[in-house]
Amino acid sequence: MKISKLEKLFSEISSITGLENIGCHRVSEERLIPIHKTTRGLNINKWKKIHNKKPAYISDSCILEDVVYNQKIVVIKDVENHEGYTEHLMELNIKSLLMIPIIENSKVYGFIQGVSIGKKCSFTYRQIEKCVDIIDSYKEGLVQLCE
Repeated sequence: MKISKLEKLFSEISSITGLENIGCHRVSEERLIPIHKTTRGLNINKWKKIHNKKPAYISDSCILEDVVYNQKIVVIKDVENHEGYTEHLMELNIKSLLMIPIIENSKVYGFIQGVSIGKKCSFTYRQIEKCVDIIDSYKEGLVQLCE
């Protein structure tokens, strides 16, 4: 999948949710590998640098375990008061998040994550459903990107 297609996906999710910070991570060797994100807010290079400096391991976060091991969509309105609040979330000033796994043949290859930085936000069931449908329409390219 070309980055331009990934950016189109991010734009579609942004128009549904109002989120400006959307990214794609792949899962490799039990940790997150950042692939790409929107250019708003946190700089892409800083985002990748934070992940390289302090790797995010799946087993260190109940949020990541839910997405990767349990293949769940995760929606958190108030990240700071969630049991899965981690140093990564704190350092990035993430207040709310939406994580949708990229699944094929019962395997999670990665996920699309939308975050609200600096302020809490809510997501309706219909917004989440639309995001899942859009991600599904890009699934083949996303799986290839995350392999």
